[in-house]
Amino acid sequence: MSPTFLPLTAGQMIKLFALPTLTALILLNSATTLADGNARQYDIPAQSLNNALMQFAADSDLKLLLTADTVRGMTTNGLDGSMTQAQALSKLLQGSGMTYRFVDAKTVTLEPVPSNFKKMAVVNEKPEPQSNKNDTGDGQMMPKVTVEADSANPYDDPNWATDPYNTDYTRPNSTTATKTDTPIFDTPASIQIVPRQVIKDQQAITMQDALNNVSGVFADHSSQGGSFAPDTFLIRGFPTQNTGFTSAYRDGYLSILGGSFSLANVEQFEVLKGPAAFLYGRLEPGGLINIVSKRPQALPYYSLQQQFGSYNQFRTLADATGPLTHDGSLAYRLNFEYLTSDSFRDFQFTDRKFLAPSLTWRISDKTAVDLDFLYQNEASRPDPGLPVIGGKPDALPKNRWIGEPTDRFSTEYYATSVTLKHQFTDDWKAAGRFAYTKDIGIDNFQIFPAGPLDENPNSPTYGVLQRGYFNFPDSVRDTYFSTINITGKFKTAWLDHTLLIGGDYFNRKVGDSRTGVFTLPGDPDNTPPLNLFNPVYGMAGFDASKLPPPFDPFDSKQDWWGIYLQDQIAITDKLQLLLGGRFDEASLQQGTDPEVIDREFSQRYGLLYHPVPWLALYGSYAEGFNAANSGRVLTGKPAPVLSQQYEAGIKGEWFDKRLNASLAFYELTKTNVSVPVKDQKLAARGFVDLVGEARSQGIELDVAGQVTPDFRLIATYSLTDAVTTNDRDDSGGLGNTGKRLAAVPRHAGSFWGTYDFSNLGATGFSSGLGVYVVGKRAGNNENTYDLPGYVRLDAMLKYSKKVGLSTVSAQFNVQNLLDKDYFSTGGGSGYAIPASPRTFLGSIQVEF
Repeated sequence: MSPTFLPLTAGQMIKLFALPTLTALILLNSATTLADGNARQYDIPAQSLNNALMQFAADSDLKLLLTADTVRGMTTNGLDGSMTQAQALSKLLQGSGMTYRFVDAKTVTLEPVPSNFKKMAVVNEKPEPQSNKNDTGDGQMMPKVTVEADSANPYDDPNWATDPYNTDYTRPNSTTATKTDTPIFDTPASIQIVPRQVIKDQQAITMQDALNNVSGVFADHSSQGGSFAPDTFLIRGFPTQNTGFTSAYRDGYLSILGGSFSLANVEQFEVLKGPAAFLYGRLEPGGLINIVSKRPQALPYYSLQQQFGSYNQFRTLADATGPLTHDGSLAYRLNFEYLTSDSFRDFQFTDRKFLAPSLTWRISDKTAVDLDFLYQNEASRPDPGLPVIGGKPDALPKNRWIGEPTDRFSTEYYATSVTLKHQFTDDWKAAGRFAYTKDIGIDNFQIFPAGPLDENPNSPTYGVLQRGYFNFPDSVRDTYFSTINITGKFKTAWLDHTLLIGGDYFNRKVGDSRTGVFTLPGDPDNTPPLNLFNPVYGMAGFDASKLPPPFDPFDSKQDWWGIYLQDQIAITDKLQLLLGGRFDEASLQQGTDPEVIDREFSQRYGLLYHPVPWLALYGSYAEGFNAANSGRVLTGKPAPVLSQQYEAGIKGEWFDKRLNASLAFYELTKTNVSVPVKDQKLAARGFVDLVGEARSQGIELDVAGQVTPDFRLIATYSLTDAVTTNDRDDSGGLGNTGKRLAAVPRHAGSFWGTYDFSNLGATGFSSGLGVYVVGKRAGNNENTYDLPGYVRLDAMLKYSKKVGLSTVSAQFNVQNLLDKDYFSTGGGSGYAIPASPRTFLGSIQVEF
């Protein structure tokens, strides 16, 4: 049952707080009678009193009975040390005006001390005598009103998930899957969450670091090393990349940028598996990644952290939040990051500045406004990886650079959003959001691999790579997004409905304010090749005066809009049905090409059954509306790429929601993919058939949570069979039919666990260990080479100490502990992306 409190009328509140004196005397005199007298170790940081009590109850294996609303808005300095349950409660409640009583050895009730009792320093101090009359003004006696709050269920408190001191590895709720307040356990879909504490324990700096903790998610071919789209991924075998740029959802809206996403203001990552077009429009079929931002908090919290590690890596983080007004109606949050780092790759670097202020204004108890702003400036070098020579991705040293030391790529990114939420009644509410982002490619210069590589060991030009010249000084990408959602709850006969009605609009314009230059091997500028085994940099022989004139500016525009309807129906307490449909219209215009307009209706169905309270069985069907097709068709216009998925799964919750697991079985098919027509003359003119198809089927297991008060874990396993099922090449042959999709291992798994040694006498010490296993992968869709599998070990050691009202933490992480050589992913046709060798990362953090 929820640890938050039931709404009470003003009269009930008066009655509640005017408790009979006799009851108070009994409470005070018997408070410690049934308490466990054995001392135990507690480490509860300063935070809200409600959350501290929940953590105390969980650590003590107690059940709390909380009087409604008596701890709302209160804080505590926390606990640090060995003490009995009674001593711990006394310290937590000191100055709160509350007392407690043990009903039995496992149950304790908390209630406010009447105002004419003197403030007690210890719970068993005798109070002054007083009248036992409970005069409420209407001559009625109000019995004590309590809400039972199971000690293991702080997860039911909506404020607990975003509490800065929350150390849980699991989250019960996500709005990504349904856009309603539906627990993940009751959602007939596969959705996984990587919470802030996992990111913190692993000292994750990149999205890939964090998403290694989700089954079936792998780095895409361009997801490493500062390339054009460093944060693109494969989910269930299919890419998340949109129009050649890094793409993910941020707080529910599509966010596309040329650089990488900072994790400085990330509360958690939510990954929805399978086609998500029903709620989000045009998407690739594997799923979507939603970045949930940190929100302003009603209680003050401040954090300053300095990280330092291998390859001259330095990262400074600051996080501040709290109320701006006395009543807490206006709250703020400010997140800051400065990152600078070299790399194990020659000439590579990263320099990032990030700032994210946000405000929440609670206009009334029914209306609130969120205002968010984000600025990011990032510079690095585009990195295509290492060429595969003789079918071997490891033929070259992993540090080898195939461009020039002068290559560069820098971007600026601005994002702002306004969200208005209003509660009309207890059952009906609405939320609207407008967001605008500007992504500026400030400078993009690269000497890139552009021609054949001599792989003949007996040739005098063995290992010589032909290269091209690319200089694209400036581009601007503006994105507008708006959405509105109306949610209502009602009954028809015995059925309980949660209805969602919504719509969204997305507009993206890419404009090149300056033109660029592009050359290939053999052009008059004479871009020099590179001997990969004996590289000489400096562009000897290059003649800039012979560069061709800049090409014309290239503009493109995308427009999407959609409307959707979803009904979640509780047929019985155990059986739930989800029905949904969406209509989309999407247009795409690139340069002077004709505008392509696609219209599609997508459906989604799901059924979920609870045979017992801790177990859920579900099945679902979903359709996807994917990318627009290019090329010409013999009749009409090319239809968009589509997808369908069938999924069945099992979900479980144990240890009073502290530990959860999900097991999913799925078959996902991507259809309507364009392939060349059989007539080679027509194929040469750009005509295509929409008969291409790829299929992914597999099993995914995710486990996360707290096994004991000291041991937390997050673990995954995936079996992914992803192949091209129908293809055709330019000569009319079978193309890649029957071949594996690139960079997708058949088997992969991970485990990360942490243990707190405080209860073993080592107060403040904790450690962590991670194992990441990835099987052999195809390096490209043609399957001309493979990337070998690997096993990677990570480790962590942390010490935290309370200093006054602050908590000071020192942490040390090692990634790739055994210094294994492996490849993160394929780098496109004929390339591989090497992974980092053993790296160290230390951190000092102060929280208060």
